[in-house]
Amino acid sequence: MKFFVNIMQLLIIAALIYPFFYLWETDKIETLCGELEVGMSAEEISSKADQFFLKWQKNQQPEADKWQLQLISRASFAGFICDIKGKGKKMSSARIIKGADIP
Repeated sequence: MKFFVNIMQLLIIAALIYPFFYLWETDKIETLCGELEVGMSAEEISSKADQFFLKWQKNQQPEADKWQLQLISRASFAGFICDIKGKGKKMSSARIIKGADIP
C-alpha cells in the first residue's frame, strides 16, 4: 500500500511540473527559430541549438545540395519542431510546425 501511495505522489508531482517544462522547452525553440536568419550555415544553427541545449536532427535530402535540420521538443507529445531547410551551405527557411510526426 505504501508503494502505491509513493507512486501516486510521484505522478502528482510530475503532473504539476510537466506544464512548466513544456512551456520552457517550446519557448526556447520558438526563440531560437525566430533568431535564425536566411544565409546561416548548418554548423552555425547546430551550435546555437547546442547553446540552448536543444535536441536536433539533421536529415539529408535526396538531392545532394539540399538539407533539413529539425529542432525537436522533448516535452511535446503532439510534436513541436522548428523545421529548417537549406540549400548548399546556407539556410533558406525556418518555420515552427506544431503536430509534426517525429521519427
